Amino acid sequence: MRLARRERNLSDCREGATSCDHSALTPAQAREVAAAELERNLSNCTSGWSDCDHNKLTPQQTQKVGAAEHQRNFTACREGDEVCDYAKLTPLETNALSDAEHKRNYAACVHGYDYCDLSRLTPAEAAAIPNAR
Repeated sequence: MRLARRERNLSDCREGATSCDHSALTPAQAREVAAAELERNLSNCTSGWSDCDHNKLTPQQTQKVGAAEHQRNFTACREGDEVCDYAKLTPLETNALSDAEHKRNYAACVHGYDYCDLSRLTPAEAAAIPNAR
């Protein structure tokens, strides 16, 4: 029974459960749990979760996380998500997204969607929209 309890505690600690009792771990288990905690933190940071502690990342991990954060922002901007921060994009990315946003706006106008902004269409595009005349 006692062994099962220790194994359950080790499992809880590896998984970051609040029921983990670090004081009941052997030194080897404590090292194993510490490594699992660092790996979980890296995963949280890479995924953009709030459980991320940037201070626990190595310089290499910080670079990897930065790249993942940049990619998430680029994707948010490409999809028109409100969390997009255009200031964090490169000039090349901004240009590419500007073209994509123009196409998205034109399609919205063609289909009569509320978020159509006629002022952002070229004269030829605006003339092709039935209700814009």
